Amino acid sequence: VLSIAAARVDGADRIVGLDLTPDNVTAARRNAVVNGVEDRAVFIVSDSFDPVDPEGPSLLAPLRGRLDFLIANPPASTTGDGFDFRRRVLRDGAGYLRAGGLALVQALSAYGAGRVEELAGDEYRYEGVALRTDLVPLDFGRQQLQRQLAVYVAEERRGGRAYEFFSGDPATGPLTAVDAQRALRAGETIFGRWQVHRFRRSA
Repeated sequence: VLSIAAARVDGADRIVGLDLTPDNVTAARRNAVVNGVEDRAVFIVSDSFDPVDPEGPSLLAPLRGRLDFLIANPPASTTGDGFDFRRRVLRDGAGYLRAGGLALVQALSAYGAGRVEELAGDEYRYEGVALRTDLVPLDFGRQQLQRQLAVYVAEERRGGRAYEFFSGDPATGPLTAVDAQRALRAGETIFGRWQVHRFRRSA
């Protein structure tokens, strides 16, 4: 969806969409036709920037150092602190962006500003939040989010950086993942903001 939206923007010459799930790539190709951008949007099955499709390497290789922008909405990882997929996408994508190119990466506010800023590493300059929602309730009725919260709790208990959730009381400061899990078990609603972060490729 993000790739197709980008392809519809005036001035976007060509968009390459990467997804690890073949069904998602098939759906994206159909949606590109429906949206009239099939002539400037191509989609391949790829594990980050490591193509699975046979034609993938020959498609991506000429793009190294030439991309103007990268848009990424990776899922939370089930390893480490839940941020591993975002780290990988930025690391792998750095070689494809031109100097000064822009990377826009979605990340829930619960990860905290410090963890997001560390994504920049040596390849990028962090430029802050480009867009954010208001606080919205997070649907921890979904098993996937419950499992993810357990990853965050384990990371805090290992001594990792604290997460930043919110309760329904605006006077209450951020809740750690441990606090958020405890509040959920007490029947409270937990909130967060969806955010898009800007990273500028270093020269």
